[in-house]
Amino acid sequence: MSASPITVTLLALGVALAGLGVHRVWRQRARLAFIRQYRFHPDTLAALDDAWAQTPNRALEMAPTAGLSPAQRDRVAQALRSYFLVHAQAPRALAGMPSKAADALWHAFILDTRAYHAFCRRAFGAYFHHVPASRMRPGVGREAGLRLTWRLACRQEGINPARPTRLPLLFRIDTAVGWPNGNTFSLDRLRQPPAADANGSGFGGYACSGDGLVGDGPQSSTSAGDGADGGCSGGCGGD
Repeated sequence: MSASPITVTLLALGVALAGLGVHRVWRQRARLAFIRQYRFHPDTLAALDDAWAQTPNRALEMAPTAGLSPAQRDRVAQALRSYFLVHAQAPRALAGMPSKAADALWHAFILDTRAYHAFCRRAFGAYFHHVPASRMRPGVGREAGLRLTWRLACRQEGINPARPTRLPLLFRIDTAVGWPNGNTFSLDRLRQPPAADANGSGFGGYACSGDGLVGDGPQSSTSAGDGADGGCSGGCGGD
């Protein structure tokens, strides 16, 4: 007994949908692998020294005279790749940028327009826009974006975002390389009961808020607007 036309159509549709799902999984894996293996041009990494030199160090009341070592540049590059992985895994959400060092490298990368466009096409399938903190919705965009980044950055490194034993690289890179007036984060403060933000909403056990994760550094990751030093504050991100 032959199958009815409706049955044949449904079977064909099912096969097509299954194939589409497999293709999407394969494409996502390929994009994530591309981001993990991507190597920034040496000139882009060298631009970090310019950003470093132009950032006044309020602790010293002077501009820093030394730049980053090659190993430190590589660590910042690794942190930026971690941020790009966050966006690739949640492309429709606003991903907050917790690191001033990684953000400086992102700025330098964007200026290499052809390389950045080509990277975005392969990594995300579309251009990844940089959004200054001043254009995020106060109390919603910045904080939700950092919650998302915290959760996915932790998972990249096998850290339980609700009960972390260490900070993921993206949240510790500014301190690790001694970035002038970089954002600092504290696990000790994270382990305290979550405090409500200015709008009265707490972030839960894993979130990064003013009193939940951000430490006593020069500028918190949820600060609004662009910093006086010309770079984005920790609240900037992309969509």
